[in-house]
Amino acid sequence: MQLRKKIPLSIISLVSIPLMLLSVIVYIYTSNIENALLESSDFDNVFLADQYGRVVLSANRDLVGTFIKSEPYFMTVMASKTIISDSRYSRDGEEKVVVMAVPVKGSVGEVIGIFGSTIKLQYFKNKIANVKMSNHGYAYIVDSEGVIIAHPDVARVGTSVENETIQSVVRKLKNGEMILEKEGSYVYQGKEKYMAYGIIPDINWMIVFAQDKLEMNRPALLVLLLIIVTTLLCIAIAVVISIKFSKSITEPISELSETMDKAANGDLTSTCKFESQDEFGQLSQNFNVMLSQLSLSYEELTSVYEELAATEEELRAQYEELQANEEYLRKSEEKYKLAIEGANDVIWEWDYKTKSFNVSDKWHEMIGGDPVKQLPLKIFTKLIHHNDAKRVIETMKQHLKGHTDYYKSEFRIKMQDGSYKWLLTRGKALKDIKGEVTKVAGSMTDISDRKETEHKIKYMAYYDTLTKLPNRILFMEKLEAELKKAKDQPMAGAVMLIDLDNFKNVNDTLGHDYGDALLELIAQKLKDIVKDKNTVCRFGGDEFLVLKPDIKSEEQVATFAKKILSIFENSFAVQDKLIYTTASIGISIYHKDGEHTHNILKNADTAMYTAKSSGKNRYAFFNDEMYQGLKRKTKIETILRSALTNNAFEVYYQPQINVKQNKMTAFEALLRLKSEELGFISPKEFIPIAEECGLIKEIGEWCLRTACLKNKEWRDKGYEFDGIAVNISSVQFQQSNFIKMITDILKE
Repeated sequence: MQLRKKIPLSIISLVSIPLMLLSVIVYIYTSNIENALLESSDFDNVFLADQYGRVVLSANRDLVGTFIKSEPYFMTVMASKTIISDSRYSRDGEEKVVVMAVPVKGSVGEVIGIFGSTIKLQYFKNKIANVKMSNHGYAYIVDSEGVIIAHPDVARVGTSVENETIQSVVRKLKNGEMILEKEGSYVYQGKEKYMAYGIIPDINWMIVFAQDKLEMNRPALLVLLLIIVTTLLCIAIAVVISIKFSKSITEPISELSETMDKAANGDLTSTCKFESQDEFGQLSQNFNVMLSQLSLSYEELTSVYEELAATEEELRAQYEELQANEEYLRKSEEKYKLAIEGANDVIWEWDYKTKSFNVSDKWHEMIGGDPVKQLPLKIFTKLIHHNDAKRVIETMKQHLKGHTDYYKSEFRIKMQDGSYKWLLTRGKALKDIKGEVTKVAGSMTDISDRKETEHKIKYMAYYDTLTKLPNRILFMEKLEAELKKAKDQPMAGAVMLIDLDNFKNVNDTLGHDYGDALLELIAQKLKDIVKDKNTVCRFGGDEFLVLKPDIKSEEQVATFAKKILSIFENSFAVQDKLIYTTASIGISIYHKDGEHTHNILKNADTAMYTAKSSGKNRYAFFNDEMYQGLKRKTKIETILRSALTNNAFEVYYQPQINVKQNKMTAFEALLRLKSEELGFISPKEFIPIAEECGLIKEIGEWCLRTACLKNKEWRDKGYEFDGIAVNISSVQFQQSNFIKMITDILKE
């Protein structure tokens, strides 16, 4: 008895949970996620989280932005595995649920997030409640820990399974052993029962079916009773006929009848004493001769009779078994037919020897065209997309050679209207006693919705939603590929970092809507210029990146940079406004300016800032002087922060002398900085750096306080002068508390 023939159709839908989940995902993208959950009472929540465990999309808005990294199932899904968690209470605490989570993968197979759904245990209970097998048959579901999560008896839900056979299977599944579908018998609450179980792939749940043994054997007992009654009826009829025939014999043969009765009772030594010359006398003599002959072969006849009786009993048993097998075969065929008609998948079978390829009626519904039962294999392979055909055939060859346990392949199939649909095909080869393949059978599932969802996720991961340009992630992958491709060439390509000049003014004066529209216009113009092998992406904010491989010279790159700058010669019409803007471009050549992606981008950024500091609306190639300048600038910034913390600045006071009166009238406070590593650093160098990195406010406040203290110190000593002048940076005038800061220091 095969388990697949005993599973009711209501349970097949349990294995289709991932498909149902995918359909919900697609619905979420095309409609409101909250309405989707209201229509599906089986789901408590649906969410999407990134690779850091942060929930970015959820039916429950309160969960958006929260982290699930601490959840037990998170690391398992990030290891590219599908998982269903142990049962738990829902977020409102009213009923138990389980969490199903699947990995979301990028183009190279890396896990970039997880998609999950909280499924109520009531869903599994409803499915189990529909399973009816005779009067006392039932089914239940056991999770990977041996806990019953769905059972017709509500009291047993949440308890550990008592069946020792199922407990043994749970332990084997935990140890990673492969478990096949099986059946057997056991005793529960004093009743003998038949059982069968199967494993749900990936999540290691079990579906168990149980039925009373007595109930299953009842049809065979009824057939045996019918045969006994029929036999007794036939014997009764024969007795009645014999009595009527004996009464019709006349008196002359009564003695012969008596002798025959004795012979019939086993007395073959008796003889008939009736003597006559008529027919009855001749019959009496002949009967005596017959008795003599029968007596000689009695033992032989007895042996033959016993053999015939044994043969009759064997034939009767074979007949009963044949009737039972025919009935079982009829029911199995009905179940198989219902399973095929009720399934959403196409069921197919390939006869490896005759090369015939048979498909179920669902093929017509899925692909279109006229209904067919048998499809020539050549026609089927021609319907597969040419980019997928080679992979499909190679996967099938590997399975036929025994390299894989199951055949599994995803490909596009051409439909009747000429469009293509994605199918997932699963199958397994059947072999004969010699180990040679005879047939391959399996199913085809429509996964077009899933593929569309994967495409959307991939687009979101690799493209900018505003400009539709590739984002930084995709640009870095392409740059990495180009670096490997031309690793031995000093001048293989160029990276150009484009930064809009004064773009912040557009957002501040016109608003972000105008800023976004301007970025879209600039992105389109860059796409029009950057063609062929070149790549343009949005790096972030108002910055764009251009990858130009296969360059011949720096002059070629300079010409291309001028072409990009020409975009900004005219104004941009944004809604009802004309907006003028320019751009600064930093250029880094690989491998001359770097061997790694981060070095090349850093050097392009350095060149871009050089272009900005040189007047903007221009381009600049990276060189070693820029690097050294940036290195010194970074070092000075570190020295400034340390000097501010350790009070390492010095103030020199330059006197102002009245020549006519020959006396000092005032002083000017001059800030000076000396480093052990760089020596004396000119104010012309460190003041702009302090303004750029935001330290000038603290430095200016320190200098002003120091000068005021010195002013008081000298006046307390009796020195007379008009005052001390302190230079103030223009950045300090932008402080909202600038006047208050000066007033507080003077009072102090």
